[in-house]
Amino acid sequence: MIARNVMRRVNRGIVLAVILVVGLISYLIYDNARFGTEKIAIQNMITEYAKAAGDLNILPAQEQKAGESPSNDAIRKKLQENRAVISKYLTEQNSYNSALDHATRSLDNVFSDNTAKNAYVTECEYTITSVKNIKKTGPKHATAEITVQVQLKTIGKPSFFTLISNHYIDEQYYGYGDPHKPEGSVEIVDTKRYTYTWEFTMYNATLVKQAGKWKFAGTGGLGYNTNGKLVEE
Repeated sequence: MIARNVMRRVNRGIVLAVILVVGLISYLIYDNARFGTEKIAIQNMITEYAKAAGDLNILPAQEQKAGESPSNDAIRKKLQENRAVISKYLTEQNSYNSALDHATRSLDNVFSDNTAKNAYVTECEYTITSVKNIKKTGPKHATAEITVQVQLKTIGKPSFFTLISNHYIDEQYYGYGDPHKPEGSVEIVDTKRYTYTWEFTMYNATLVKQAGKWKFAGTGGLGYNTNGKLVEE
């Protein structure tokens, strides 16, 4: 009798364990299928942002005068317009350290630097060549590997905004760091026109879903970029 009761308990335990395992497997299958649609949403957001981001670097044509600085009013208006665009695609959480705040400061730096050099981006196009390894890291969090191709036309050698941060064309600059100038050097205003091509990859870009929409939260700190190709027209 005791043995029979023990067997019943064991059998119930096995049945419950099987039910739990089946339930877990079913949930994981459902969750993965649901995240498949989220992957499409992430890819669409990245492509949409890339199409919009090129214009963030460009002032109105009447302001693009070789050897001259743009008006302060034009820069102020452009930065306000840019803020409205990037707020659609970048997270606002964590205040000062948010992707939106970092991008805002980067754009400020871009236009400040370019004004000092009288340099302009006249055309800018970003092409997303690859979005892969999209992984769910939480209920509303994901990471992805994103490769972006950049094509610019410029007056002089301006810096420019790269979806989240800023990059320098001038060989006196190193990546995303600060300019390196020989002591006592005098900067000559460059009025030549150039085309510039460059490609970079964010290996672990972080994404967060806020208010039903996926947004960039950061680069993840790992990446790779090619040497940019600058050609005088």
